[in-house]
Amino acid sequence: KFNSNFNKNIGKQKAVYLNQQIFVFAEQEEQIGVTIANQADGNQWTTLQSIDIPTKADYTSVIAWGESLYILASNELYTSNNGINWTKVTTEQKLKSLVASFDLTENKKLIGVTIDNLYTESVDGSTWATYGAIPSEFPQAPYSFASYPLATNNQLNRIVLMGENEITGDTTNVVWTQLAAEHEWIPLFMEDNPSSCPNLVNPSMIHYDNQLYVFGGPGKNGDSAKAFEYFYTSNDNGIGWERITKNVLFPQECNTLYTEADGHYSYIVDNNHFLWIMWGKTGEVWRGRINRLGFVNQ
Repeated sequence: KFNSNFNKNIGKQKAVYLNQQIFVFAEQEEQIGVTIANQADGNQWTTLQSIDIPTKADYTSVIAWGESLYILASNELYTSNNGINWTKVTTEQKLKSLVASFDLTENKKLIGVTIDNLYTESVDGSTWATYGAIPSEFPQAPYSFASYPLATNNQLNRIVLMGENEITGDTTNVVWTQLAAEHEWIPLFMEDNPSSCPNLVNPSMIHYDNQLYVFGGPGKNGDSAKAFEYFYTSNDNGIGWERITKNVLFPQECNTLYTEADGHYSYIVDNNHFLWIMWGKTGEVWRGRINRLGFVNQ
């Protein structure tokens, strides 16, 4: 836990990580704001400042891709390298949401959804190709995704995606996946799967220590999970999930912080394997990692 000056007035928010800086974009009435910290000092955050886009931006759409940040405002795409000053990207494509991105040189593309509910992809942000309609079961924004190389081919990336499951009565969540060389999203769903991911409110997913982790708010539709009670992990790309009950645990305070924040938090993983969590309304900033990942190989 940091003795941080993170703005206590921040509620709804999303964090992204770029070039060793943590950007937290926060909902405000007229225009969203951004506050920034260097990963070397989680105590010091810049004053919350409105971004300079003429129409209201969607803070949930912000994404890091390559060496820049991207965000949507009135279905238009904007880009920035500092989070404050933004330039409109020249493109004819109107976008409803930004879904995910591949960052490897061999697998570089930005993935979105058009205003007509079609999958669309771009390798430069300007020219977009569409690849069919979004199925009704596809997760709803805001999205949480992870991109990582295949174990059998480090030149080819897999992306896995999760959103909040809004199906009434469903106690499980489903991960969708795509390979960088393909253009189709596949749901990793197994009927009567005893190890499905629980259907959490505000789910967050990261690729960490060579596996997937999910955490977030309380369980939905009768699931008994409490907010930030456990990590859930998958070592088969999101098909089977296991609740972690020892060694990798949240501090008990996180459940209280989630409640005090009305469920508003944001997170990133930095290049030193630290998971950062920024909490709404209390202004608390926490950081943690698996200890062995901090050791330097000699």
